[in-house]
Amino acid sequence: KESGHDMSKCRLPRLRTAEWRGFVFLNFSEEAEPFEDFIAPYEEPYAWFRAGEVVTARKLVMDIPCNWKFIAENLLDWYHARVIHAGTFGKFYKIGGDQLPVDLLPGGASNLVWDSSSRSLDTNLPFPQLPWLADGEVFSAKGAMFPNMNFMSATDSMRMWTLWPVTAQSCRAVVHILLPERSLDVPE
Repeated sequence: KESGHDMSKCRLPRLRTAEWRGFVFLNFSEEAEPFEDFIAPYEEPYAWFRAGEVVTARKLVMDIPCNWKFIAENLLDWYHARVIHAGTFGKFYKIGGDQLPVDLLPGGASNLVWDSSSRSLDTNLPFPQLPWLADGEVFSAKGAMFPNMNFMSATDSMRMWTLWPVTAQSCRAVVHILLPERSLDVPE
């Protein structure tokens, strides 16, 4: 008080916040469009992603010695799963035909939904189906929201991950494995 400094003008910058499907978004710009306008083009394509209706079963944090853009760019290669992951989940992918079933969305985002109904026949998957897929709609999906958010869904789980630059040559990937709450009762 004795300094004479006007404390009424001394504060941290205000951040705009919004919640969407269980995740909190922050915006440092006062000039950015309203969050509702930003997220509107993604509501219908990403209807399958209901992170607010599942619980985090596991959080993985990985420090990776490469630029974050390298990972983001390489994960846009949707075809790689059938080859690179052929011995595991890739064998259940039915991405075929002449045209990849992907929707390119505003702002560099994408949405890919494909048939993976044969995955439900794998007896090694002990987890129950996602509740909103119980009506028989079985598929896998991958969404990407520029610049660093990706999410995936299969019949029994969802994954949400973000990439964070640390230096020009390193980044941190944070992955959330999301399951229906009743899946936590499945014995290990």
